[in-house]
Amino acid sequence: MLFRSNGFGDEAPDVQWDNANMDGTQFVDDTITLSGKVLSGSETGEVYVEAAFFLDNLSASAAIKYQLGQQDLWKKSDNLSDGENFELTLDMSSFYTNEPVTRTVFLKYYEGTYPNERWVTIKWIELDLPACQGLEANPQALEAGGEFVIDSNGDCQWNGAWSYDPVTGEWTEPQSTEGGDAAAGGLDPMMLIIGGAVLVIIIVASLMFMRRGDEKDDAFAGMEGAFGADALDPTEQYVQQLIAQGYPEETARAFAAQYVGGGAAQPAAQPAAAQPAAAQPAAGYDQAVYEQYYQQFMSQGYDAATAAAYAQQYAVQYAQSQQ
Repeated sequence: MLFRSNGFGDEAPDVQWDNANMDGTQFVDDTITLSGKVLSGSETGEVYVEAAFFLDNLSASAAIKYQLGQQDLWKKSDNLSDGENFELTLDMSSFYTNEPVTRTVFLKYYEGTYPNERWVTIKWIELDLPACQGLEANPQALEAGGEFVIDSNGDCQWNGAWSYDPVTGEWTEPQSTEGGDAAAGGLDPMMLIIGGAVLVIIIVASLMFMRRGDEKDDAFAGMEGAFGADALDPTEQYVQQLIAQGYPEETARAFAAQYVGGGAAQPAAQPAAAQPAAAQPAAGYDQAVYEQYYQQFMSQGYDAATAAAYAQQYAVQYAQSQQ
């Protein structure tokens, strides 16, 4: 579309605009350079070309045009003669948003100077600016509820469960939270061990009770195979246990002789460590049998508390099977 004023008898400038074929096309660059050539009509070399994004800016005051020019939102060529080319570069970056938009770019050329501008002609093109300069989101990231947003600097940033690296262009899916939720729930490892031990005791106790009666002799026979034919006698087992916990051998043997024999004396030089769980007397079963079970479970890698619980359970079951 053209707007023209009457000249003063001279010929109207004929200007070729190279960007006219861009009308209606998609544009994704930060800047746009408007170029062309004065074909004819510049008899005195006083043809000028201006470019802007708003029609009003082409008729604004010199002060406003200066400010716009500092931001590359308005540009003006030098005076042009026939056959001379022009190039005016405008900054498009501020017009991109997180949604597709249309941006109009105006070109004005005329002869003479203000306020005596002659043969004023204004043309324009409309450019389609895609969201975030054509940046396309990962379809899965979109399905996860994400979107592009404009930050305080006017740049597109991805907001969503997925992450986007604008430098590499890589999309990263969110890490699964299933394992993290389980860890966050925080089942205490010790509670898992204790719970497992209790469950095993319940199962073993149930099996032992089911085998009572005609199978009394078999209740302990199976464990004898586990201990081996050459299992240590109760006194020696207790001695080795005390030595392993820091007692001198002489003290350990003296204490074992008293304890296994029925005494309740304590070692004269007891280490700072707590009294062994296996040495705690308990009613309802043979202590020697208990010690055998305890040592067997300790040798299989159980901690002292769990080994003591298992040993006591088996010792009680064995005592009941012998009644």
